[in-house]
Amino acid sequence: MKLSLLFPLVAGAMALGALTNSISAMVNVTTPAIPISISGSGSYALDLNGDSITEVTMSFYDSLDLMRIASSNGTRWVQDPAGMSNFPAQLGDERFIDSNDTFVTAPGWNFGPRLTEGAGWIDPVTGEGGGGIGFIGFEFTIGTDTHYGWAQFDFPGGEAGYSILAYAYETTPNTGLYTSAPVVPEPAATAAFAGLGIAGFVLLRRRKQS
Repeated sequence: MKLSLLFPLVAGAMALGALTNSISAMVNVTTPAIPISISGSGSYALDLNGDSITEVTMSFYDSLDLMRIASSNGTRWVQDPAGMSNFPAQLGDERFIDSNDTFVTAPGWNFGPRLTEGAGWIDPVTGEGGGGIGFIGFEFTIGTDTHYGWAQFDFPGGEAGYSILAYAYETTPNTGLYTSAPVVPEPAATAAFAGLGIAGFVLLRRRKQS
């Protein structure tokens, strides 16, 4: 078989293979077109899996310029080993979240930005500490099943508040996930990739018949 005939088939197979790898992760990532800004007395009910049930409520404690998180429906977050017992850890990129983590919860806790996991949250009195982009890891339930997820935020510190950049959850129960997980392709993208493979077969068949 000539390479010119084989190329469309190989290209289609590679595209389908890439698509399979993306879907196999089973991570559903939501990236708002505009980051969700939270400041002043504002708040945001975070629904990780889109079932209209709030997992956590994110707000801003403007008198001390601190982020605030409150649990709903038993949701827990990865504990900060350097902070108070119920403080959430700020996780870095490509951090794996699963049952091996220590999860805690609280009706409402104030916390500030920090640079790296385990470095400690900003001091609410002196205002000293780091800021920037980070993740909070979650453990929550859908029905009776345990799932894991994360929210990515950008908090430079100060009275301007912070933004939620994206959030995600692993759709398979009792299965961990990495922060910065890939986005699952939309149905239109799935059809486009599949079309590449079909086009390869059709073109190869036509060339054989001619």
